[in-house]
Amino acid sequence: MFKFCVAETIRVAGIPGLLSVKSESQGLIRAATQLSIDGLVVDPIDITKLPLINVEDEPDFPPDVQAFMNQLLLKTQLIGYPRGQKLWLVKTAAIISTGWDFGGGRMQYHLRQIGVRPDLHFINTPEVFVSTTVDAQHPPKFDANGDLIDDNVRAQLQQLIISLRDFTLQLQCTNATSQAKAILT
Repeated sequence: MFKFCVAETIRVAGIPGLLSVKSESQGLIRAATQLSIDGLVVDPIDITKLPLINVEDEPDFPPDVQAFMNQLLLKTQLIGYPRGQKLWLVKTAAIISTGWDFGGGRMQYHLRQIGVRPDLHFINTPEVFVSTTVDAQHPPKFDANGDLIDDNVRAQLQQLIISLRDFTLQLQCTNATSQAKAILT
């Protein structure tokens, strides 16, 4: 629908909420990388080597942190912001979470609040909360290796990523149109 505004494939940085390879968080990112969605590729980002850091140390971050930032720079076009902070320029984001009962819903709402300061644009729908409760009425959604085995969750994940792609294209087109108008006036 908006393809004329974008010249290349949208690359999504898949950043897990848990470090364990067998976690549901990592399993969702693995599942996302296997989805075939036109104009979009999900790249898993390894955060296992990231230490705790003091942001006041910039630009002297440890090598693993600098490597992580370089991975994101390739995908996000970070720009400078006053006082050495970074701002995500017209960057979209989507969240999928796992957890008991509400499936990490409270975390999602808090992450949306945190995303206000760096000006991340979160998609509002669909909201995907994956409950990991397993009992007689709730079969497992992940296998013992943390891989997604639930087709309903896979379909929700695909819809979430398609919505992210479409929202990204919409914002890029809006941004390109605004810049063109600014140049013409």
